[in-house]
Amino acid sequence: MPSSSSGLVKLGSVHLDALGQDLVTYQHASGIRVALCPIPGPLCQADIVVATECANDTGLPHCLEHLVFMGSKHYPDRGYLDKLASLCVSQGTNAWTDRDHTAYNAVTAGEPGLRKLLPVLLDHVMHPTLSDEQFATEVCHVDGEGRLRGVVYSEMQGREATEDDLQDNNAYMLLYPNSGYAYECGGLTPHIATLSNAEVR
Repeated sequence: MPSSSSGLVKLGSVHLDALGQDLVTYQHASGIRVALCPIPGPLCQADIVVATECANDTGLPHCLEHLVFMGSKHYPDRGYLDKLASLCVSQGTNAWTDRDHTAYNAVTAGEPGLRKLLPVLLDHVMHPTLSDEQFATEVCHVDGEGRLRGVVYSEMQGREATEDDLQDNNAYMLLYPNSGYAYECGGLTPHIATLSNAEVR
């Protein structure tokens, strides 16, 4: 349970019969909502879910998801988050971007590890460094042979022509025209190549 000095105000709770536990929701003065559900077991998990919406096929939320892990205001070194996660008996951190949200995840062996890891993960999510060098490496750049490269670019290059992605993207375009759901949240390579770090910032 959050302390009174945490700045969290309790909004309410609901009993989850399947788990035999109460899910309690709180709100911070910043507007962030927190949901806590104590589930017995050796693992402790935190999911930070941020509402995101696409305005086009550049995959901006997906690019930001990747850049979050490159460093933050108080922890600017790439890899610090994962090193801390391993010290907290965690398999690391992870994230995924969907059409209406991006989620950042951490699982540790026990509550003490998550208490150490969570403030650092939150700093990465709330205050990513977003440097031009990180953008070039992680999102998209032209290599020495004139080819487009980058972690996000390469990931989507491997996915965008698959049957599942083609079917999924076309279904969303037909079902939800004129909305953020009509766009590929991961980005399409011709559009990723046009995205700038200024747009991400």
